[in-house]
Amino acid sequence: MMVIALTAMLGAAALSVDVGRAMVAAQRAQDVADAAALAGGATLRVPTDAIVVAQQCVAANNEPNQGDHITCVYVPNSASSDIQYYGPYTYVPTYGWLGWAAKAIQVKTHVTVPYTFGRALGLTETTITRRATAIRGPVGGCPISPIWISHPTEYRYGEYHNLLMADGPHYAEIPGNFGWLSLPEGVTASWRDVLAGLPLSDDDLEAMFRDIGDLVYGYPGLSVGQWVAGLESRIERAATGTWAGETWDSCSPNNPRIIIVPLVTYISGTGSGATFRIEKFGAFWLDSVTSSGNPKHIDGRFIRYTLPGAGIEPLSDDVGLFTYRLAG
Repeated sequence: MMVIALTAMLGAAALSVDVGRAMVAAQRAQDVADAAALAGGATLRVPTDAIVVAQQCVAANNEPNQGDHITCVYVPNSASSDIQYYGPYTYVPTYGWLGWAAKAIQVKTHVTVPYTFGRALGLTETTITRRATAIRGPVGGCPISPIWISHPTEYRYGEYHNLLMADGPHYAEIPGNFGWLSLPEGVTASWRDVLAGLPLSDDDLEAMFRDIGDLVYGYPGLSVGQWVAGLESRIERAATGTWAGETWDSCSPNNPRIIIVPLVTYISGTGSGATFRIEKFGAFWLDSVTSSGNPKHIDGRFIRYTLPGAGIEPLSDDVGLFTYRLAG
């Protein structure tokens, strides 16, 4: 009986080695799929770029001594391809439907694991497949700058736009309001530092986070020097270090010239009582500030911007600002 039991125990131990190796390989395949999908998701604005980046990520994870070899074969326009792009209004397997402004990339990875002890049972190898999906869609909320833009303002990506509602396109009949917003309750940083885009504490950053549909309020009595100082400091900081030489269509995601602005509908009130509802968000590249003469100008360009970490709304309209996340 001991011989029989020992034989069974040794067989189970031997098989556990093969099973354990398969589990490690499966986790590696999942890790690579996750990494490739996230890498592609960050560049989903241009689908072909996302596919290339995903392929490069898989290749980078197949360097020597990195573990079991992972395969992922892209076949253009093939339903069997391991990398699939999904455009607006399409159904993504394991996720669901996308809205008209959302996109997705799905990556499948494969790893073949040879058996050692399993061969005694006629098992030679097994192929394990794992899948990951990244979604890029409009944001549902994000930290904002204390400036508002009229909601009906037309998106003109890459073209100059005057962000100063006092002297540019703006809502009429709002006495005492010229395009600025009060800081939300609980923010300890100064208004100028928030406008300047200086680093905020975690608590202040959370307090500046606003969702579509939130109400925000006007900030009257602001001198020209206050907003000029805040915005010009952004331009000065962006001219130094790794940001030097960057342009609106080729810039780092943390460039100080990038301003996240709510596009709002005027509800009621005047001055500090002017109430607005956030309808969308816009990402702007700050080009220049003109504080003399009339009209004064804050010249910026609408840009298409991906903001990692914000709330995603795949079924929402284009809000000018996007985020991406791993969806499974």
